[in-house]
Amino acid sequence: MEVPSGWRFLDPGEYQGMSPSYWIVRQGQNSSSFAGMRVFHISPERIGAYYGTSDADGDNLKIDIKKYCSKTLLEAKKAGTLNVKNFPCRIIDKLQACGYSGYEMRENRRYFANFWFVWRHDGMWEINIYSDPDSNEIPQELLKALDTIRWERR
Repeated sequence: MEVPSGWRFLDPGEYQGMSPSYWIVRQGQNSSSFAGMRVFHISPERIGAYYGTSDADGDNLKIDIKKYCSKTLLEAKKAGTLNVKNFPCRIIDKLQACGYSGYEMRENRRYFANFWFVWRHDGMWEINIYSDPDSNEIPQELLKALDTIRWERR
């Protein structure tokens, strides 16, 4: 992903608490800042046990990304996320992504959030984007960064 101007990736050694695969915060901020983007990876084994189907020999795990997103949205509502709204599905790096938005409370502050889900052969990728405290909008540069996400072979 292209990191937007004014933002930076945190090095894994800087993380406190949560352990996303990637974490973007504003320049000069650290993991105590809730505003920004976090990308989590969930292994196929962990997801498949609850949401997947596969062929007769257990290969070719398939996930219904719309169903996964809907279930996650319902869980978010139960956990207290407010004004939850589905997004139309979109494409991120040639893959279908489904998502929703809502408001979460963190440390007595309200954050507007976007949650996107992408299924790949290597698992589920969850992209969480949070506004500045008490804002009703996600920084546009973070939304535009979704279009720069690319998975590469390692």
